[in-house]
Amino acid sequence: KDLWKMFYWCQWFTSGNNYEKFESQGFTNSLLPAFDKLYTDDQDKLEAYKRHQTLFLTECQCAKMVIGITAAMEERYANEGDIDPVSIQSVKAALMGPLAGIGDTLYHGTLRPIFAGIAVSMVTASGYTSIAGPLMFFLVMGFIGQFLNWFGIFKGYEKGVELVADMQSSGIIDQIRYYAAVAGCIIMGGF
Repeated sequence: KDLWKMFYWCQWFTSGNNYEKFESQGFTNSLLPAFDKLYTDDQDKLEAYKRHQTLFLTECQCAKMVIGITAAMEERYANEGDIDPVSIQSVKAALMGPLAGIGDTLYHGTLRPIFAGIAVSMVTASGYTSIAGPLMFFLVMGFIGQFLNWFGIFKGYEKGVELVADMQSSGIIDQIRYYAAVAGCIIMGGF
């Protein structure tokens, strides 16, 4: 239930962006349901809020993975106390770069141009009278974005840091980047 609340709150992830700490407002806001459940003392909540008001910047769809992982680590810190809060920050900082590269390459550099190209071709084929192309683009990209939000929060929480470590050790991240680059070149060649 609390993960679903986090899923709901992460919809406004980018609404608090600023040039000082970038996405830290949305990051902290997305974790509010977890903080409310984990910390009953107001001082502990305040410390958690402050802990996550440091610079955070990665691709917005992939940031949900970091939110899920951070929620799992905060739960362990609140319940067991065997995690240092500095390690939570270290994991966040370590994941920002790789997830930004994956998200920008796949979501913005590959999927968006592919579906935008399909949408534009649908509009031009109809003689500029159909809204099917823009509607298809909106629905498909919306579904993909919401799936990534769900996957990031729920699977990130479930698997924690080992999910990203498994992806890196298996080499799947490098394969995804390679094939996304190939697909991007094909799309750009098509345009």
